[in-house]
Amino acid sequence: MKKELLLGNEAIAWGAVLAGVNVVTGYPGTPSSEIVATLADLASDYGFYVEWSVNEKAALEVAAGASYSGARSIVTMKQVGLNVAADPMMTLAYIGVKGGLVIVSADDPGPHSSQNEQDTRAYARMAKLPVLEPSDPEEALRLTVEAFELSEKFSVPVILRPTTRLCHGSGSVSIDREKARSNYSVPRKMSFERDSKWVIFPALSRRRHQGLWDMNQEFQSHFSAPPFLLTNIPEEAGMGAGAGSTAGTGPVPGPGAQLRYELGIVCCGVSRRYVKEVLAAATGVAAIDNDTAYPMFEVAAFPINAEAAAAFMKRCRRVLVVEEGDPLLEEELALIAQKYQLDTAISGRKDGKFSPVGELNADLVSLALSGSEMRSTTTTAQSIPISDTMQQRP
Repeated sequence: MKKELLLGNEAIAWGAVLAGVNVVTGYPGTPSSEIVATLADLASDYGFYVEWSVNEKAALEVAAGASYSGARSIVTMKQVGLNVAADPMMTLAYIGVKGGLVIVSADDPGPHSSQNEQDTRAYARMAKLPVLEPSDPEEALRLTVEAFELSEKFSVPVILRPTTRLCHGSGSVSIDREKARSNYSVPRKMSFERDSKWVIFPALSRRRHQGLWDMNQEFQSHFSAPPFLLTNIPEEAGMGAGAGSTAGTGPVPGPGAQLRYELGIVCCGVSRRYVKEVLAAATGVAAIDNDTAYPMFEVAAFPINAEAAAAFMKRCRRVLVVEEGDPLLEEELALIAQKYQLDTAISGRKDGKFSPVGELNADLVSLALSGSEMRSTTTTAQSIPISDTMQQRP
């Protein structure tokens, strides 16, 4: 297996190849464009179909049609493109799929090259579809493969939500090219079967809607372990109570045998890398290798597992939520805390620990952990002003 330096977008493309994708569609837009561009370069070697579609709606409809025949398909777009594709996506959630169908909607916190900062997870919540959110290029490849498997397991589209820093950031990625070749050595069986389930009428809609609600409980159960959820408690990692901690981070007495920590961190997507970078620099602990001075709850899939989240929050007096985009994870944790009658205080974008707008970075995470608040929408870490002039795309 060969290690290569890839952009996050290139890693997603290779994940699709390793999953045996048959049909690739998309509409160009930063930060997603390189996914289809990379797959277009690989198409002749592996024998799959690639097209730039006339718009995102058409791209999703082509991919859905291929899926109905059993083909594995992937459709790519930037976050504002999901507005165009929302019409077929909402109904496709009810209809379901046959071959795995992955929707890549690349969000652009900042924004760097977009009209807005909308959060794809809000659309996913409305459609009741699962979302996978990788933190680095290696994980982007693995979660793309997982997305195809999940789509076929649950017979629904699965959304992959990378953000600009991941899409255009580079990392070391392992690519099993022999496995990629073997995926295409035997043609995938594909045929369209005439079936009324592909025609969505009100009676079927009602049944499928209930099915989606039930399926979301299954998603939560499925997302209770790696690679979708990683929980790290210092004492459980062999560090001992409070080892490597700074003032205020160690455990405090709590009910029962379990220690209760003053602060825990809940993070998702590329924000997980920011957190581990800050902790590694501040404590000298090998945070990149998952051992940290703070309890950490790392989310790579939505909907989150409520029981696991409640169990984590029960171990912490406070939790800091670090997420790109809207405070959707923060709000979900507040609902879970209420449901399980937890007294854990929850901080993040809603209470001023982070600005409610803009992109995060390691400096902002460091400020939040130090107790500072970032209510201003016009400054970033160390009071660096944000220019109103046109910036170069990252």
